[in-house]
Amino acid sequence: MWKLLRNTFMVMYEVKRWLLYKPTKTLKAYNQEFDNLFLSVKYRAEMPIDVWEKATDVHIALKSKGQLIGNADILIAAYCMVNDYTLITRNISDFERIDGLKFADWY
Repeated sequence: MWKLLRNTFMVMYEVKRWLLYKPTKTLKAYNQEFDNLFLSVKYRAEMPIDVWEKATDVHIALKSKGQLIGNADILIAAYCMVNDYTLITRNISDFERIDGLKFADWY
């Protein structure tokens, strides 16, 4: 399952905070698997300038509509948009606010 994730620190942050917020036995196992995979990859692609620029555009668009979401979600959305990825998420209510973002429900 984790092999589908791009190996960035932003992804690590998002996944780890979800896994560790209210850890169950299953989530603890996923956390260990995620750690092993993340730490095994030496190259971690950081976000290039065009992602930061897209994130700025998304932030401004959302703020002007009074629909601002969290910075981490804006950065993730921008990364997906710049790279023409489809974001797989459970957070439909936030990501559906972003024009031009391709996303699908986790379930």
